[in-house]
Amino acid sequence: MNKKNIPVVNVGISLLILIFMTLSLLTFSVLSLENAVADRRLSRKMAEHTSSYYAAVSGCRNSWRSRCARLRMGDCRPAHSFPLRRRFQTDSSWWSR
Repeated sequence: MNKKNIPVVNVGISLLILIFMTLSLLTFSVLSLENAVADRRLSRKMAEHTSSYYAAVSGCRNSWRSRCARLRMGDCRPAHSFPLRRRFQTDSSWWSR
């Protein structure tokens, strides 16, 4: 009887697949680590910005309170505030032009 040539799967193919899988896992782990480091850096930066924002707001409030106390004002509205209704009043002379 004639023997048929059956291709034999060599050990080399399984080794190449193992090397490829190891390299891909290593690549994904490095990318994951880099993403975690970037997130940590961003969260620290945001915490710093938030704390400086609230420090500035607190300083403005303290400044405003001290000015109101010095002027002995009961109502602490700024002098340059304009009533909103003046902006929306219609001038009949403008329409007649």
